[in-house]
Amino acid sequence: MENYIIRSKARRQLKDRMGLAVRTILLSTILLNIVNVMLDITDDNILPFYILFAIGYLFISAPIQAGRCKFLLNMVQGKEEPKLLDLFSQFNIFLKVFAMGLIIFIMEAVIMLIPMLIIFITKGSLIEGVMNVKLSVSSVSLIFISSLAVSIFLLIIQIIYSQINYIMVENPEIKIIECMKRSRKMMKGVKFKYFKLQFSFIGWWIFSIFTLGIAALWVNPYVMLANTNFYEEIKNRIS
Repeated sequence: MENYIIRSKARRQLKDRMGLAVRTILLSTILLNIVNVMLDITDDNILPFYILFAIGYLFISAPIQAGRCKFLLNMVQGKEEPKLLDLFSQFNIFLKVFAMGLIIFIMEAVIMLIPMLIIFITKGSLIEGVMNVKLSVSSVSLIFISSLAVSIFLLIIQIIYSQINYIMVENPEIKIIECMKRSRKMMKGVKFKYFKLQFSFIGWWIFSIFTLGIAALWVNPYVMLANTNFYEEIKNRIS
């Protein structure tokens, strides 16, 4: 199925239940932002606090994110009547969702250390390297290239594991590693297609900025429904 068909299906589904979708996605966004603001009150420039509150955010947001996936699946599949209370229906799997988020966070943190490791290797001292790196064009180039590579790797990880919440919501009995393995298998060969789907919404997000965020009330559920339809298309790849 081409991406334009996925987007078309999402628009039809959104049109059928516009008010419900906007209210539910808006509520989930508000709740997640409240959690984020509360955890950002403390100085996150101190690395231990940043790590602690990042983990705290994962823990508190896990059931809301899983519940949102349940709502979106109900919107797309039509097996159950979608309702706002779906947001709070997945506390039975929130520890698994949290654990998967934590694993991915650790993977990303390790990858993000690569530029600092390169400084350490090239300069012999991390502190000395950071202070003197501006004096070396080759070092700056190396750090730029490594940072670009890190950004690409982080994007790939996000894409590879983009389906884990959907999988866990539909298969609450499976183990964490199995869920992540299924997501990797699903995304094999379609990662660029998924990236193009996300990229296709850039115009809508720019339009949302010009409307001071008002258009985002429609764009946000539209994008999420499109992503859910993408999941529906590829989920049979693991069978």
